[in-house]
Amino acid sequence: MSARRVGPPDDDAELEELAPILVDSLNVPPERAGDLRARYDRTWFRLVREGGRVVGGLALVPAGQFFGGRRVDLAAVNAVAVAQEARGRGVARDLLTAAVRGLGAPGGPPLAALFPATQPLYRRVGFEQAGTYTEYRVPLTAIAPGPHDLDVERLPADTEVACDRLGALYRRHAARRAGWLDRTPWFWQRLVQPTVGSRSTYAVVSAGEVCGYVSFRRRWDVDGHSYTTLHCQEIVADHPAALRRLWTLLADERSLGRSVVFTGPPAPAELLPLVEQKQEVAFQMRWMLRLLDVEAALAARGYLPGLEREVTFEVTDDLLERNCGRFTLSVAGGRGQVTRDGGGPAVRVDVRGLAALYSGYLPAEELARVGMADGADPALAAATAAFAGAPPWLPEIF
Repeated sequence: MSARRVGPPDDDAELEELAPILVDSLNVPPERAGDLRARYDRTWFRLVREGGRVVGGLALVPAGQFFGGRRVDLAAVNAVAVAQEARGRGVARDLLTAAVRGLGAPGGPPLAALFPATQPLYRRVGFEQAGTYTEYRVPLTAIAPGPHDLDVERLPADTEVACDRLGALYRRHAARRAGWLDRTPWFWQRLVQPTVGSRSTYAVVSAGEVCGYVSFRRRWDVDGHSYTTLHCQEIVADHPAALRRLWTLLADERSLGRSVVFTGPPAPAELLPLVEQKQEVAFQMRWMLRLLDVEAALAARGYLPGLEREVTFEVTDDLLERNCGRFTLSVAGGRGQVTRDGGGPAVRVDVRGLAALYSGYLPAEELARVGMADGADPALAAATAAFAGAPPWLPEIF
């Protein structure tokens, strides 16, 4: 078997070799392959070669992710693809291993995140479940229409317009949630100008300012007669009146629409106004997180205001040596300070278990119950308290 080489593209010809692999692996229509590849900066790609030809690749999209109200630099792992004839021989493992080691070099982002097509592959390189993506389905008849007093404006399918009109509102909203992305133009383009199909974006405007928006696509189905399902990626509002106006906008589709599918946390407040519990989970999956620099990641995120805790972690990491050892986290004033080594009782955890704890997805006691952490009860309790907060979730798959 020829030696494998992983790294950025050598030239445009190698990206041309990757194009059909993306089509086959990501279920992209062949006629849209060029548009898909053009959306990436070529420096984001990492390719794996074997026998002088490209047999796979991925993209490392620069982004940020909010935890505790603070942005942490993130590499969003996207478009992981391996040629059909090269699968089952460790190509993807070698590709991911090289990518993680490259990201984990000094100066890289503290975090990487992805949505897994298969978990074992990503767990081998240190990723673990760290939050949810959940779609809820609600009958439109269960939504009581509200007032139509606030103005609604339909926005063009234009990335620049979305960034300009919606960016500040989204960022305020995202910073108050655990796990949401600090959305760049690349992510806005995916929202308002998807490679397949189209979306409609509506903004609630008050006193000339956007105070809420919803973006959705209509899916037509036939069951005796034609009807639509509204698939909303996100519903964002600055205040309750704007949120009510957006739900009224959706409810106004009930003459031809049957239901609305929207993303939300494990317990979305948007469901409380429903008269009855008519919602159902239409789809759910869990995204995965990887700590590339434990010390930087612990120091970069925010923590609950008023919380004062100190906890020591004894971390192991099979791929990144600098993540191994003892780290003492001191939390005060919503910020964390980290020192290497440190004495006292420690929570022993590998980098996967720490990812699930770091995001607030699972408490230390639950990780210990399944063998992913270990320590005395007071140390586990301190670790849980340090990362307490709203459950982490994402409104988008990348």
